[in-house]
Amino acid sequence: MTESTYAREPPVGGRQPLPTVRTMTSSTSTPSQILAYRLWVNHLALRLDRGHVDEAAFVGLQDSVPRSALLSLHARVEEIEFESWDDSGLVQVWGPRGAVYVISRSDFAVFTLGRLPRNSGRRRVVEEDAARIRDLLGRADRPSLRTVTEGSVRRVREAAASGTIGIRWDGSRIDVWSIESPDDDAEACRRELARRYFRAFGPSTPPAFAIWAGIDRHDADTTFERLRPELVEVRLGGSVRWIPAETQDLLTAFDDAPDTTRMLPPGDAYLLTRDRALVVPDPVLRSRLWPQGNVPPGGVLLKGELVGTWRRHGHAFTISSWRVIPSREKELIEAEVAAMPPLATGQPSVTWTAI
Repeated sequence: MTESTYAREPPVGGRQPLPTVRTMTSSTSTPSQILAYRLWVNHLALRLDRGHVDEAAFVGLQDSVPRSALLSLHARVEEIEFESWDDSGLVQVWGPRGAVYVISRSDFAVFTLGRLPRNSGRRRVVEEDAARIRDLLGRADRPSLRTVTEGSVRRVREAAASGTIGIRWDGSRIDVWSIESPDDDAEACRRELARRYFRAFGPSTPPAFAIWAGIDRHDADTTFERLRPELVEVRLGGSVRWIPAETQDLLTAFDDAPDTTRMLPPGDAYLLTRDRALVVPDPVLRSRLWPQGNVPPGGVLLKGELVGTWRRHGHAFTISSWRVIPSREKELIEAEVAAMPPLATGQPSVTWTAI
């Protein structure tokens, strides 16, 4: 495991360095500053060079249908191709909330041991389940998810926090195998996971971190307190949030959203924030992007603003806009569609609808 060095050496592909950070004690911020900050730190303002694909996954890229991690990589990195999700520097893991994530290979311990419960009873359940799964895998000719689901899929996913389960999902099948647990310190991994969260989703709070990480609230509070010396307060309206001191200056470095247009897939890190009203103030539009009980669509980011949703069927894209979008701006969005890694045969077609 390696400690985060983003603010000291921002790997922005050598194109445009981020501002030098000065540590402050507390500050007041605005919604526009927070959203601009998140776009920058999540590499949605400028694409990284292809050699920095691991940095694009610093907070993990959720990999759900339709290969969301691949599309999230495309939104952050230049020259992404269909096979890029399987890059040698990346690996898949059951991460926060039991979802499949694509992460940097060097971050395996962060996204597994970083979620290992501190409570001895809950930790024992994780370790016993992991031992049972390893036994099942040892008796299988070609281990797959089906091999280890004699009990609950949920318990299999939770057992991944032991750091002893490797997975590979190719879009149709999950292969599972047993590995040696990392020798990293679990407490250091917990702090690093929280460090990644507060950098990517900040300013934020311990309860929101608990939900994102899929961990017990007490564990989240404990980790937060141990990370607290590295964090500073940020006030938004009447609420108090926290952000890493090393990136706090970025909140005031950009008053306006970056001029960026992206097709964000369902489950993209930018859309996994818990303060959804900050990202999409209108409750009707918010329900379109995060529908309860239904498969969520992707989000259309135009010049730093979410302006609609998108869905795909084969090579046919349907974009539902939330406002009137001029022809020139539609061309920007359609250019992003055309540049997406091929997920189906044929040239993509775009149909526009309005709510």
